[in-house]
Amino acid sequence: MTRLILASTPSICVQLLYLDASGDPGWPPPAGRSRTRWYVLAGLSLDDEKWNMAHWRVDRILHDHFGTRNLQCRELRYSSLVSGVRPFDALTNIERRMLADDIFKLIGDLKPVLFAAAIDKTSHKARFGRDAISPKIWALQLIATRFDRHLSRKGTNGIMMMDAEEARKDRLLKELINESRRRGMISQSPVLESQFAMKAKLTNLIESVLFVDSRDSPMIQLVDFCSYAIWNHFENRRSMRFEQLRHLFDSTGGDVHGLEIWPQ
Repeated sequence: MTRLILASTPSICVQLLYLDASGDPGWPPPAGRSRTRWYVLAGLSLDDEKWNMAHWRVDRILHDHFGTRNLQCRELRYSSLVSGVRPFDALTNIERRMLADDIFKLIGDLKPVLFAAAIDKTSHKARFGRDAISPKIWALQLIATRFDRHLSRKGTNGIMMMDAEEARKDRLLKELINESRRRGMISQSPVLESQFAMKAKLTNLIESVLFVDSRDSPMIQLVDFCSYAIWNHFENRRSMRFEQLRHLFDSTGGDVHGLEIWPQ
């Protein structure tokens, strides 16, 4: 995992988990107008010795596929690549497929630890009705608890990192983060709170979430490819890329802890 050495306490290493989401968090009919059934939040944590390799390889991939035009592409987004929207419209279908192949090969070579919460919004809303928490908020809580348990096993602390745009456009997310800094990652639903006993603070998380600009963070861009691949597996049953990632989910002794499919 990526580890940040704290200047004030040199002996403490902090693992960073980079987060990105795919799918729209709104409710499908009849509760809302969303056209998608699934919402996925994914997290990627990388060994610190592979940090420079990740940055160098992303730059190399951009140069290989865009050449001197690589300044036109400041951010890799898998959904934009698949759709062929700007700046990926400069590439042919075959070239876009080759770029995606290179990114997923890089992810495999880096061997990160992956986490994901896949929320079936239709089933979630049908089961909990008015008590159903926003898929975006619930996915973050599910990821946070699993990452915290992973940190406990490793005997270290962690910080979650997310694209700053998410904080700017989502009031509920900002409120959850501010509250969790004071009292821990607490369920907002009485039904889920009693069922999953999430009132306790997540003792291994130094902060709930910090924010970075995804355009300046290759790690956020890599986890974007992971989140879209996982979402595409559940939403559209297009699973080739998901199968390339499956072995990377956090696990111990053959038990997979890093992938939560909700509701079970």
